[in-house]
Order: sequence, then structure tokens, then C-alpha cells
Amino acid sequence: MQLTNKYKGEISPPYTCSLIARDFKRKSGLPWVAGFRDPWRGFISAPKRWFIPELIDIMMEKSVFNEADAVECAWEGIIKDALSKYPRLERSKFYHIPNGYDSSDFPVVEKIKNNKFTVTYTGSMYGRRNPECFFAAIENLIDKGLIDKSKLHLRFVGRFGSEVQEMFDKASFKDSIEIIDYVSHDKSIEYLMLSDALLLVVDESKESDEIVPGKVYEYIGVQKPIITIAPEGGAIAKLINETQTGKVAHQSYVDKISEIILDYYNQWNNENWSYKPNIDEVKKYERKESARKLAELLDKIAK
Repeated sequence: MQLTNKYKGEISPPYTCSLIARDFKRKSGLPWVAGFRDPWRGFISAPKRWFIPELIDIMMEKSVFNEADAVECAWEGIIKDALSKYPRLERSKFYHIPNGYDSSDFPVVEKIKNNKFTVTYTGSMYGRRNPECFFAAIENLIDKGLIDKSKLHLRFVGRFGSEVQEMFDKASFKDSIEIIDYVSHDKSIEYLMLSDALLLVVDESKESDEIVPGKVYEYIGVQKPIITIAPEGGAIAKLINETQTGKVAHQSYVDKISEIILDYYNQWNNENWSYKPNIDEVKKYERKESARKLAELLDKIAK
């Protein structure tokens, strides 16, 4: 869905779908699983309403949670959000079924040794989601002579706000930056697979601790080391640490970000990779595993 420059990205479908399902359940008596990819009210993309529309929203949201036989959520923060709004809800009716990745969608690519240390970011960047602290870490490493900017290839694939474009233009290593416009899903995955490391930047907002965007699972699925700039105690950090698919540093810890970049740069430069993801944990996020969990849930409520 194409949004304004103020906000671009993926959002949940209209919650009217849940109201239609609720009314159908009332008339048919059939069991119903409500699906949530994002919270309904109070989320980063949710509109600000005055009190009467807000009260109506509250009543509709609460009725969906109360009347659904089960609620499946793409990330655990949605469950926490619902229970914090309505503490009397039954925790047992909520199920975490992550978006996951589909390895069968991944293109076949020839493994090559890049002649430059190639770091790829895919997705949108705007506002508080920007490469400022990553660029500060790169500048720090170049200034100290720890990395050679002529050996850097920083690839940004997607749509970028004007303030981010300005950061690209002003970087002392701008010749090392490649900007690629929106591409197909296959091509996006191919860029990830042909990289030496991946860059994941989580914007600083009150929701950041809990949000796990769908692309994070594809980053994990390609099994390349992830330079993760995110809240260290958040859901994404937990996922990265469990799967051992990268290292995490908070946005404000530029020295720690520098250490992560330097570690992966040296592993690439010395052709001596110590990076070893936990394959068993990674495979838990295959979409076929999510499909299995959903099938089990449907079987459970249909009995």
C-alpha cells in the first residue's frame, strides 16, 4: 500500500474485517479465529481520534477480543497490548503465530566472494528510521584507520525520505554507497543473499520494543550476519539473540555499533568467518511452521 511521505510501509488490513467476522459468528455460531498483524488502537499508524469515535473504537475492539474463540497475533507485543487494555480477557485465547519466511521463495544464487565488504539494507527509511548512528560508526572506523572505505559497499534498497537522501549525500564515504529503488521481492532477497552482512535499523518509538516487521524473518532466513540497531531488550533483539543471526546495539551506542561492524568486516577481510547461526532456531520461523501452528489452532477450536 502506497502511503504519504509522512508514513510509508506495511500496515494491517482494515479492522472492519474483524467486525464482519464477528457479525457472521453471531449469526452462524461457527467458531472464529481473529487475526492481528498490528494492534488495533494506539499503534504508530493508528489515527488520533476525539473522544466519541475513540469510545466507539474501544467498544468494537473489545467486542472482537471478547467474542473471538481465539486471537492469533503476528508478534507477542500485540497480545501484551490487548491484555493491558482489557485485563479481564482470557490470556489462553491468544496465540503468537509469527509471519516467518518462506525459503522456497528464495532465489538460487551463486555464492561469490565480494571484492568489497557488502552490507545491504532493504525497505523504507524516513524520519526516526535512518542510518545516522550506523554512518557515525562507519565514520569512526574510517577515522581510526580500522576499515578501508575503498573496501566498503553499502547497499540501500527501497524508498528513502529526503532527510535520509541528505545523509547519503553528506557522508564522507558516499562513493561507497549504492542506492537502489524499489525492486521485486525476489530481487530484494537476492541482494540479501549476495551480501556479507545485513543492516537492520529499528526506529526509536514507544512501539519499537515490541514490533517485529515481516522482513526481519527474511533477514534471519538468508542466514547472513545482521548488524542490528535496535532496543537491546526488545522483541527483535530477543529474536536475533535466540537465532544467533547477528549482534544488537542500541541506537545511542555508536561505539558498540562500530565494534559489530568491525567484527564482521574483519571476518570478511580475513576470510575466516566465525559467524554460525543456530539453524534449529532459524527453522522455527519457516512459514510452513507457522502454517502448522495455525492448522493446529483451527483444529482445536473446530472440535
